[in-house]
Amino acid sequence: MNKTLTAAQNRAIGLLAAGATKSQVATEVKVSRQTLYEWLKLPEFENHLHELRQASAKESFNRAISMVDDSLDVIFGLMTDPETPATVRLSAAAKILEFGRGVWADLDVEHRLHQVEVNLGIKEAPTVK
Repeated sequence: MNKTLTAAQNRAIGLLAAGATKSQVATEVKVSRQTLYEWLKLPEFENHLHELRQASAKESFNRAISMVDDSLDVIFGLMTDPETPATVRLSAAAKILEFGRGVWADLDVEHRLHQVEVNLGIKEAPTVK
């Protein structure tokens, strides 16, 4: 809860962060849509909404990451079970490849970003022993 915002503004932020539409929020908070749009222009309102959305996204991401191993086990099981129809096995194999490609791409971007940060002097280069 942001203490520089009103209770109604904090309620509106909570509803927006939870995925409610602007019309739903305006009705729930008992303000006009115009008022809500004015609030959305306030830096404090915008920043607090962004923080809540980021926290929610981080929770969802962490939950998804915790399920990756189990998900890969299920897909691998489908892919290697001779009783599974060939189209399903092929689809499972494609998902495994797609996942691997995505992980590889993420690691590549992370490495390139680190190199840019090193070149800009933001981070130190790793020392080689």
